[in-house]
Amino acid sequence: MTARWRILAAAALMVASAATASAQSPAQPAEPGGSQIRMFDAWAQFPYPSWQQTANTLGESKVSRQQHADTFVVAMVPKKDNFKKWTNQYTLFGTWRENLTLKKFINGSIGVLYKACGKENFKLRKILRKPDAALVAVYCTNSPDGPAAYGYGEGVGEVTLMWMGQFQNSFVKIYEQWRGPKFDATNAPAWPVRKSVLERSIARFTGIRLLPYTP
Repeated sequence: MTARWRILAAAALMVASAATASAQSPAQPAEPGGSQIRMFDAWAQFPYPSWQQTANTLGESKVSRQQHADTFVVAMVPKKDNFKKWTNQYTLFGTWRENLTLKKFINGSIGVLYKACGKENFKLRKILRKPDAALVAVYCTNSPDGPAAYGYGEGVGEVTLMWMGQFQNSFVKIYEQWRGPKFDATNAPAWPVRKSVLERSIARFTGIRLLPYTP
């Protein structure tokens, strides 16, 4: 394991340890809370998933961590779900690249969803764009071209809220997905997420920050 990965693994364990500690004390309301994790050159400050009601992450979520080369992923689903078949998932993704630009990172991240959904089933809502970050909501009303191994396919719809940012050579993507039957984007009651929940998550995602990591 490289020095970079040792630090990232330690950061992930720190988040898990904090959640474990909270499980040993009375649960505290999640709002206006959140957490942070080391993502290469930066500390990423992020809100809790929409389903989380307290600061006890491990008590309310299943957590998966993966490390590959210069990429680091932490994914969470509610305790009632699983990673093979979920209806709600929250993901923290970080990568370290010397020759990548934020524009390419954003286009590539959105492009994956566009490919799965197809032009006729894809609606993009641009919420925020700054020199170092962007926030969008993607309404994938059906996903006939998406990989079945990841839960996509004909008759499956999804709403994704995605924040993408850059700090130096670190690129971070934080997103929450809600999945259900295919739907009409103009009919909010048919979405796989309540409109009020989505709008609340949007407000919370606007507070995501990448701060410099100082050893």
